[in-house]
This record gives sequence, structure tokens and C-alpha cells, in this order.
Amino acid sequence: MPLPPGQDIVELDVYGNIYLLDRETDMLWLRSAATGEVRTLGGKGWRETEFDRPSGIWVENGIDIYVADEGNHRVQRFDRKLNFVSTLNTRDEPDPRKRFGYPKGVALSRLGELFLLDGENVRVLKLNRANEVERSFGGVEAGAGRLRAPTGLVTGPRDRVYVADRGRVLVFDTFGNYLRELLTTNETDAIRIAADESGGIVLHGESVTAFDAEDRILNTGQAAALLPQGAGRAVDVALHAGKLYILVEERLIVMDDPRRVAAQERE
Repeated sequence: MPLPPGQDIVELDVYGNIYLLDRETDMLWLRSAATGEVRTLGGKGWRETEFDRPSGIWVENGIDIYVADEGNHRVQRFDRKLNFVSTLNTRDEPDPRKRFGYPKGVALSRLGELFLLDGENVRVLKLNRANEVERSFGGVEAGAGRLRAPTGLVTGPRDRVYVADRGRVLVFDTFGNYLRELLTTNETDAIRIAADESGGIVLHGESVTAFDAEDRILNTGQAAALLPQGAGRAVDVALHAGKLYILVEERLIVMDDPRRVAAQERE
């Protein structure tokens, strides 16, 4: 599937609509699964519907769109038709426990709680449905779960939070308790994660690692071996309806979910 050049981040909602973020042009790109219609939103700026280096998106329920607008120190919310709904920005909040800047990722739990990766303070904030900060985790007090240079997060089985950190993936429960280090990689690898209630996929460097709902590693393979020759560098990954979507330079490659393949091989 050909795409506009420069796309960095891909996500799909429950209906199969495809969302792409381009950090260079500060654009959000949406392709309807039902009609093939393409709509765009954004452009560089600080006003509503504009972005400055957007770094993460959550669209899973097909109703809400949350964009981590990193350079503007905020999270913007839109409806499924790309209409602006609200902005969350606490950088000027006097209480440091509630303050965030340079957000690098955003995700919702099944209960509508918001997990936000605070790039400025190197931690994760959990907000309730009233957008009140309930707790933070992964900060300086987190011990083995302390984040070093996080780049993104997703929610997965039982609302566990998976954070792509420098050279590793850390797992926290929905209350912010550190559980485990899921995966250790080369510190120079860019890490991207996709997850659902069945587990997830980690794209790191040229490798793809699949894990199940209990965080058990299922298989590891070279992403390059899965892609057509000359497809380009893999930059992001998404899951939907038994398929794995790998975003490469100007293309979206669709293939069978390797977790399903691994389950079939065990039978």
C-alpha cells in the first residue's frame, strides 16, 4: 500500500481505519477502511488542529483520537471525524506532580484512563477520566523500573503498560507497579511496540519479536526477511484483525500476525 512520503507512526482503529503521523510535516493522515477516502489534519503551529513534532497517537476505539503533540507540550483530542475536542496541557501547573512536557506517547486503558509518557520529567503519568493525575511511575524512585530515555508507550493485556526505553522494553501494571523487563536490545536500536489483549509485537532494529498475553516471548525473526526485497527501513508496527502492519519508507506492508503463525506451529 503506497503512502505519502515521510510517515513515521502508524496505528489502526477497531474498524481498520489507518492513521499516520509525519513528524517532519506535522501532519495526521487518515485513510477510511470503508471508502478509501483520505483526510488530513495538522501543519506546523501551536493553534488547535496544528502540531509541533507529534510523537504518538492512540485511536483504538474508533471514537477518540489522542495525539501527543510533543513540541507544544500537550495532548490533543479529536473525534473520529478529525474535529477538535480538547487539549491537555499542564506544563505551567505549579504542582510538579501534575506537570508534564514534551509528551512522547499516549494510550488509554479499557476504563478510559489516560497514560502519558512525560519526556521532560522521564516518567509515565496516569490520569483518570476527569483528566486528574492519579499517579506517576517510572521516575527516579522506581528502582529497576526507572526509565532512562523512553520513546513511546502502549497498553496491552489487562491494561499493562509497555514502555520503549533505551535498549529495552519495560512492563508496568495498570497501577504503575514495575513488573519486568520484557526485552533487552542493542541500545542504538529504535524500538516500536504494538499490543492488544493477546500480547504484542516489538520492532527493534531489523528484528520483530512477538509476545503473548503473559509476556512470554514467542518467536524472533528478521523484519527484513519478512519484507519484500528493497522495501526500505522499517519504522513502525501496528496490529489489527490478525494482521501485522509494518510501516516502511513510503509503504505499508501487511502480513499475517506472527503470533498466530507461532500458535499454528505449536498445534
